[in-house]
Amino acid sequence: MNVPKARQLKSGSWNIQVTLNGERYSITKPTKKEAEAEAQYRMSLAETGRMGAVNPWESKTPSEIMEAYIESNAYRLSPVTVMDYKSVIRSRFKHVMDRPWNTIDWERVIANEMKKYSTKTVTMGWAAINAAAKSFGLSTDGIRIKKPKEPKKEHAYLTEEQMKRFQRAIYGDELELACLLGLLSLRKSEIYGLRRKDVDLEKGYLHVCHTRIEASVPGGFIERDTTKTEQSNRTIPLVLNPRITELIRGLDRKPDDYVIPATKNTLYRYINRKCQQNNLPLIGVHGLRHTFASICWAKGVPMEVCMLYGGWASDQTVRKIYQHLDEQIVSEHAMKLAEAFSLDGIDFG
Repeated sequence: MNVPKARQLKSGSWNIQVTLNGERYSITKPTKKEAEAEAQYRMSLAETGRMGAVNPWESKTPSEIMEAYIESNAYRLSPVTVMDYKSVIRSRFKHVMDRPWNTIDWERVIANEMKKYSTKTVTMGWAAINAAAKSFGLSTDGIRIKKPKEPKKEHAYLTEEQMKRFQRAIYGDELELACLLGLLSLRKSEIYGLRRKDVDLEKGYLHVCHTRIEASVPGGFIERDTTKTEQSNRTIPLVLNPRITELIRGLDRKPDDYVIPATKNTLYRYINRKCQQNNLPLIGVHGLRHTFASICWAKGVPMEVCMLYGGWASDQTVRKIYQHLDEQIVSEHAMKLAEAFSLDGIDFG
């Protein structure tokens, strides 16, 4: 019984393709020896008529495996997680999702997917499939995602001067309050999740503790009495922007009413349209939050205080913005020095 030749994948793992009882199987293991041993074991099962010992889920497709996983875990998966898993079924690894699991060379599939999508997108897609596969006893040992080094695109935000121009542009508009809440560090889900009872105008603060997340469900949003992270559940003093107090005081809202009516993508399109009209970077909704960090830097606010108000669990994002603006100031000073040392205007005659 000759075992087919194993080939080493780019990740360093070893793969063997075997055909048993008319079906093709892909075996991937961390070492060549393990791959050959697994192949030999399966071939012996087929030869002795004991092929039924092989996991029946190997002949199922990734789509079927994912659907079964969602159904069997519906009691513990959040609506947002289910939505994300459904998205993977629809949008990720499209050319193999309806092929039998045992015919897929996942190392090659993942490598090809990385050429078209970001590392984060591919990693999250594979993580969902991997979780479902393992729950049904399918081995994914040795399958690795080789992450290429790629420059991370920084999210656009506004400087203090640009923010002033943006505030002038939105003043009096229907979505002004939503934008100002974003400039106060609230994420989109937190802006839409803010209820009237979360705002105490007498004590002068708002409490970020409830979210509404866009989803493909009736009504278009999922409501949650939680925030993205534990640190995101926070209290922000309204004295930071008195205009917010003025606008909320003028609203006719009951305690359980949402401060901002939620409509999909309207806020994002509005912000970018205003930015484009005023020659500002297209920052979208999340760029308002990053702008808050840039303003904290401009006013000398310590990073720890910025993180407290903004609800950042890690200082990575804030640190990058602070560092970027530091580099910007250094560059501006360099240009001033260059002007001082310039020979322009000197008469050498």
